[in-house]
Amino acid sequence: REIIYGGIPSLGRQGIASVATILLNFMCQPYGDAAIAAMSIVNRFMMFVGSAMIGFGQGFQPVSAFNYGAKKYSRVREAFWFSIQSSLIVMSISALIGIVFSAPIVRMFRDDPAVISIGVTALRIQCFALFCMPFSLCGNMMFQSIGQSGKATFLSMIRSGLVFIPVLWILSQTIGLLGIQMSQTIADAVAAAITIPMVVKFFRAMPEDAA
Repeated sequence: REIIYGGIPSLGRQGIASVATILLNFMCQPYGDAAIAAMSIVNRFMMFVGSAMIGFGQGFQPVSAFNYGAKKYSRVREAFWFSIQSSLIVMSISALIGIVFSAPIVRMFRDDPAVISIGVTALRIQCFALFCMPFSLCGNMMFQSIGQSGKATFLSMIRSGLVFIPVLWILSQTIGLLGIQMSQTIADAVAAAITIPMVVKFFRAMPEDAA
């Protein structure tokens, strides 16, 4: 029961992300194969960069779990903010690379003017989401590691689905292709805005270290 309970956030994160990818491809269809190809390329690049962020979170999880279980709560807090700061540095560098070299990055996958045009815009917009990712992912993984699966599952699903899917649907219907290109960045910003107050509230309620 505890293994399943602890793994539900990861199931939610991966499962709803798959649904969101299917919906993204569906929403790109009216704009042709170039839009589908461009958004697929951008998603691959963002997944590659995001894997580094997930690595920070996975490195933080055992530290968080062990010290929370040992009632060394100050170490949980210190490890969390260290992970935020470290990952923000890496994500900032990655965002700068993605923005400056967006055209060469897209061209590596598909040397097509239409694909490059759509992909460059989408990549530059989505690179701004990298500044939000550390807060949402570290918060999500902290709650997962200390056994608060309900909060972790909720936070794991808002970025990839619960926020992203409605935003994608609404913006694609109102402002078209640009809305599709902006959707993930908006979803990441909303996820961070929801996560930060939850983390702050959790830390304020956290007791002092056990003797």
